[in-house]
Amino acid sequence: MKKRVTLQQIGWKITGEATVQLWDGSTGTIEMNPTRLMLGTLTKKRLRESINDAKFGAQKILSATVHVYEMYQKEHYEYRTELELDEHYCELGKRGI
Repeated sequence: MKKRVTLQQIGWKITGEATVQLWDGSTGTIEMNPTRLMLGTLTKKRLRESINDAKFGAQKILSATVHVYEMYQKEHYEYRTELELDEHYCELGKRGI
């Protein structure tokens, strides 16, 4: 007998990779710390604030590839979309300094 389980969406999970400029002028790519946003709070500004350098302390975040997942009860995630964001969109990103 099959079981059917219904899960309710409770928010969004934002992950991805950021291209960062280091203090010596070199660049690198780092996996961002995931951010969870509750349902109804996903805005352009909140998405931009979710970009981060995983508390590495880079001088600047140059760009980011962002993965957006729908977040459901019981820690279930469904992939939604991928976004490529340039330096302009990364200005509000969080750096670990």
